[in-house]
Amino acid sequence: MTTGAFFDINRVNDTPAGTSLQLIQASGGNGTSIMICFSITDREDLNLSFVSGKSHPTSCDNGAWAWSTDRATFTTMASVNTLPATNANGITALRSVVFSGIPALNDARNVTLRYTLSRNAGAPSATRFITIDNLQLNADVILPCPADLTGNDVVNVSDLLALIANWGPCDAPCPPVRPRDPICAGDLDGDCVVNVTDLLDLIDEWGECP
Repeated sequence: MTTGAFFDINRVNDTPAGTSLQLIQASGGNGTSIMICFSITDREDLNLSFVSGKSHPTSCDNGAWAWSTDRATFTTMASVNTLPATNANGITALRSVVFSGIPALNDARNVTLRYTLSRNAGAPSATRFITIDNLQLNADVILPCPADLTGNDVVNVSDLLALIANWGPCDAPCPPVRPRDPICAGDLDGDCVVNVTDLLDLIDEWGECP
């Protein structure tokens, strides 16, 4: 692992860090990984984005992500390969991984994301590498009062009307959705339909928010 040139794609602000992370796999090093550890307390719907690049077509074929809340048991994200699809030299691309549909990560004190590189036809050369830059972790603040669809710190008739206005199946994409998401405002239980269950949840929270 070393550092290299930086990229402008997915920059957080106008001042880039100045270097990128280069993951180098020595001969026989298939399955080498890095881990990112952090807390997501009081937040939910985690999403990851970053710039990924190849130094050479034979650098690697697969870039797999997995998650854990105990650093012991990891769950791999199925059908997620974040390496650039084109096997051309120096190719870079903005990649993303959606973790927002995983309830176990919401409000988790300890989260570990593991990124594993591999090559289908043998190990890559030790002089070739995969670049990662401008990695962002984004998550939403957990709403203390999910049924407050209008955001005025009280659950009342206005929220009831907002829920009724969206009665029925949610439009795509769903899931995941959030209660105030205009795609499906009122789907309080996240089952992609606004129905009696959501109505009962709203009534249960009736009154001023805590």
